[in-house]
Amino acid sequence: MENTALIIGSLSISYSGVLLFLGALSGSCLLFGLQRRTNTGVSDAAALLCPGLLLSVPLSRFLHWYSNSSQYASFASALTDYGSGGYVVLGVYAAFLLSALLLWALGSIRKLPALLDSLAPAGALALAIVKLSCRFSQVCRSKFSFESESLRRLPFMIASTLSNGGTEWRIATFCLQAIAYLLVCAAALLMLQKKKRAGDTFALTLSLTGAVQVVLDSTRYDAAYFRSNGFVSITQVFCVSALVIVGIVFSVRSVRSCGGVKLRHILCWLLYALCAGVGGYCEYYVQRHAGLFLPTYAVMGGCFLLCHGVNCVLSRTDTQ
Repeated sequence: MENTALIIGSLSISYSGVLLFLGALSGSCLLFGLQRRTNTGVSDAAALLCPGLLLSVPLSRFLHWYSNSSQYASFASALTDYGSGGYVVLGVYAAFLLSALLLWALGSIRKLPALLDSLAPAGALALAIVKLSCRFSQVCRSKFSFESESLRRLPFMIASTLSNGGTEWRIATFCLQAIAYLLVCAAALLMLQKKKRAGDTFALTLSLTGAVQVVLDSTRYDAAYFRSNGFVSITQVFCVSALVIVGIVFSVRSVRSCGGVKLRHILCWLLYALCAGVGGYCEYYVQRHAGLFLPTYAVMGGCFLLCHGVNCVLSRTDTQ
């Protein structure tokens, strides 16, 4: 698949490189543009942006090396030779969170929760554009295909080249993820309009991202798996952890503000446990019944979105 956008002398500029640059630029502009709305300083955003971007590449690369070490000559080559191999988007989250916490501990960032609220939609927008760069590689495709030939086009499917030179049509997971990130960005911007407590927009955006991406990452044939198993990916564990941690934080805050556990808390927790259990079972089920991937992923997505909905309810009960 042709990836060269422009050749200037000996310099070759790729389409994927252009999209990576546009993603970083768009996210940075939105981050700075939201500072007035979140009552944070431009200096805080600038302080976070530099180390966050610098750490994103090596951390994303490290996660890919961990899951695909056979693609690299050594660990050192994975962090120095970027002409081959790949990246794991989870490294971007890790880079910005670590940078924010470190700068906050050093006193360089004054309003960490409010800054993270600005980062939520900005990061989602950047990742939506970055994901489109996968069109020019063989990564981020689904294990599954639609039977209808009318769907053999973006954003539904894309042709993948097999090792024997043949062509196979697969669902374009990267395109669905890009659309999902755009919707998450829109949801985060709407939450900022409602003037929630500082940090709530970031937490709920992380929860929503986890609910969506835990399903989409399950469809990938090249997901980043733990070395100990090839069943659940590193990204899926992060997504579920984000859902659970946000739920715990809002539950504790709600119980304290309500003066104890109320009936609504118990109902929320029971619904959460049920949905998480069914969603987890769907992941197990689809591995053994691939032909039923559409209804299985529909149920799985619905369950994890309900978990996110519970988190939304818990985030509001402390004000009642």
